[in-house]
Amino acid sequence: MSNPPQNKHVIRSDKIRDTIMSSDQAHQNWNTIREAIHKIYAKEASTLSYEELYRTAYNLVLHKHGDILYQGVRNTTIELLQPIVERLNRCGEDDLIRRINEIWKDIKLSIVMIKDILMYMDRNYVPKVKLQSVEHLQTQCFQKYVVLNQEIKLKLIQKIIQEIKRERDGGIVEITQLRQVIQMLVEVGISSKKIYENEFEKVFINETINYYKVESNQLITSHSCFAFLQKANMRLREELERVLNYLDSSSEKILIQTFLREYIEVHALTLINMDQSGLIHMIKNEKYNEIALMHELFSKIQNANSALTKQLAQYIINEGNKLVSDESLKHDQFVAKVIELRDKMMNMFVKSFNKDPAIDLTIKNAFESFVNQSERTAMSLVYYLDDQFKKDFKGMSEGEINERLDKVIQIFRYLQDKDIFEGFYKNSLAKRLLDQRSASEDSEKLLVLKLKEECGFQFTQKLEVMFKDIKMSEETMLEFRGTQQSKQLQIDLNVKVLTTGNWPNESKDNINQIILPREIQTCISSFNKFYNNKHTGRLLHWKPSLAYAEIKATLGDSNSKHELHATTFQTCILMLFNQFQSVSYQQIIEKTNITEMDLKCNLIPLIGIKILKKVPDAKEFNPMDQYSLNPGFKQNMHKIRLPVAQPKENRAQEKADVAEKVDEDRRHMVEATIVKVMKTRRRIEHNALISESTKILSQKFNPDITMIKKRIESLIDREYLERDQDDRRFYKYIA
Repeated sequence: MSNPPQNKHVIRSDKIRDTIMSSDQAHQNWNTIREAIHKIYAKEASTLSYEELYRTAYNLVLHKHGDILYQGVRNTTIELLQPIVERLNRCGEDDLIRRINEIWKDIKLSIVMIKDILMYMDRNYVPKVKLQSVEHLQTQCFQKYVVLNQEIKLKLIQKIIQEIKRERDGGIVEITQLRQVIQMLVEVGISSKKIYENEFEKVFINETINYYKVESNQLITSHSCFAFLQKANMRLREELERVLNYLDSSSEKILIQTFLREYIEVHALTLINMDQSGLIHMIKNEKYNEIALMHELFSKIQNANSALTKQLAQYIINEGNKLVSDESLKHDQFVAKVIELRDKMMNMFVKSFNKDPAIDLTIKNAFESFVNQSERTAMSLVYYLDDQFKKDFKGMSEGEINERLDKVIQIFRYLQDKDIFEGFYKNSLAKRLLDQRSASEDSEKLLVLKLKEECGFQFTQKLEVMFKDIKMSEETMLEFRGTQQSKQLQIDLNVKVLTTGNWPNESKDNINQIILPREIQTCISSFNKFYNNKHTGRLLHWKPSLAYAEIKATLGDSNSKHELHATTFQTCILMLFNQFQSVSYQQIIEKTNITEMDLKCNLIPLIGIKILKKVPDAKEFNPMDQYSLNPGFKQNMHKIRLPVAQPKENRAQEKADVAEKVDEDRRHMVEATIVKVMKTRRRIEHNALISESTKILSQKFNPDITMIKKRIESLIDREYLERDQDDRRFYKYIA
């Protein structure tokens, strides 16, 4: 007879849970756990069976006695911490940090062991009743009963502060011990750094304030600016190293801010304004390393950095104002010194300020402040360029010319009223092109290209037409010289045909008033005939005042031969001596019909270089003064360029003419801009129209609001736009 199959029984956890654990049994189980915790704290954990302890704790939680276990752990931890507190209270200050570090190391190990035993309670009981984990519970007990014990806390914080002060004073400290004790202050805060911040960091920062306040106040009176900054930089590195060595990284920001405030911000103005070592002294003596250190430290504090940039701007403005107000400086000297000042500042910008954008803006605003005080900068730039193109660019390489033009453009960028520069530059370029005085046409075109890149094609449109006119004139003259008319002329004629509206000084000379030599009149008639045959309907207006002639002359008793580069008026005067041995002042006027002002301006150089002899030899000009070729004339140069006296009135008149032309162009430009905005918007509010127009116009000049308002009224009167009848603040475009 076979045995019947045996049933297999499975013990389920809910069956175990149904087994009731009495209170006595629960307390007995807890005592087992309690004894184990005591042994762990006593470093006798090797005698324990963690599996049995885990099962005991598991049963307690499973049978609804988790509260006994949890509260028991809390109370036992507090109980075990009491003798530790007593030992630390008896501990001397010198040994306190080391002892508490050792204790915390042991406590952390004990906490980990106890946490492993009570893992089931941590995972099941603690979350349900919303309590702290066993690890956090024990850590908080250590925090409350040990770290925050009034006597221990006071002694510990004071000792840490003393050690830090000793290190600041140059002493040696145990960095490892400091790092461990400070890390302990962070760790006992569990998930927060409030213990570290409230109990240590606040005290530490206050001590830092006092320490560096005393030291910086002592140094500021006994050290130069650079020596003070060197000490500050050394201290800053020390504090950063302190954070790296043992402080919590969260303290870095407040520590460095505190240091910089006490060491730099409080003394910023004093440092900047030190007579023999401050910022101005550094700039004047090009102490780039010293400025770099100042900027490095000051840039970390907003108020100090503002003081630095303000002083830098003031220095540039003061230096610039000196140049602007120095009337002894010629135009080329003025520009050269402005360029020199900018080069110095930009060199400092790179070497000392590490290309800080804020410093770049400060330099830009400072230069704009003084270069826009008057028209002097715009005029001087033009005259400076005129000298460069006529003289200095001769023999220079392409790279050198490009570099020098770039420096001019850099100053040009600071000009707000760029149209004033345009007006003067157009006059200057016209003279060079017509007199063929430019050292390099390619260089002239290169500058125009740079101006185009800066201001757009409209800015250089007329300048480019001027070059085109010169080019077309060369082609026209090449064609004219191939005609029979040209070959019959006794003079080598060279005519520049200029497009009306694109060249300055277009007020027409009255050619019928000036009595030109017969030879020149013949040339004019021949070219007129040739040009009219070639271009039907075009009318040429001749401008003798802008012309010049190359005259072959035999002068002096030695009959030396020379080539004279003379103006039309000088040519008219000199040609008289082919007919007369001597002529009076009044006769010259009658035979040439040149105005007295022009006559004096052209006679003075002829007398000055002794081509002509004046009787009587006096500065004044009288109708009966006699002029003749000077028999004693001597000059080693074969080619002589005859100058023209320029009275002050001429330059003032040029300035007035440019100002008038600029003002007229601005009126047209403002109106065109307003119409452009209105075409786009169709209907726009008054202030918005002013704002948009100002933004567009500011690319070329600094627009005046009053001018814009007047042009709006003018456009309304001329029915380009009208006020909105429903709302008078708005304008409507009239198509």
